[in-house]
Amino acid sequence: MDITKAQECIAKVDIKQAGPQMKAADEAENVDLSSLSHLVGFPTEYIKKELSLSENTLPMSELRKKMISYLEKVANSP
Repeated sequence: MDITKAQECIAKVDIKQAGPQMKAADEAENVDLSSLSHLVGFPTEYIKKELSLSENTLPMSELRKKMISYLEKVANSP
């Protein structure tokens, strides 16, 4: 999936439908990838593959690091 397609999918997410999954998370709080998957509309296995994750939960701080790394990699690829 290219970055434009990913942006289109993210733009379609209705935050109001996210319900209880949408809340402020502190850095130490664990994020459940199935909740993230539901929120962004990507399958859990796709998220795990793209972010090089092996677990189904991880701290918010680690998720942010993985996401920044992924975005930098994608932004710098030809």
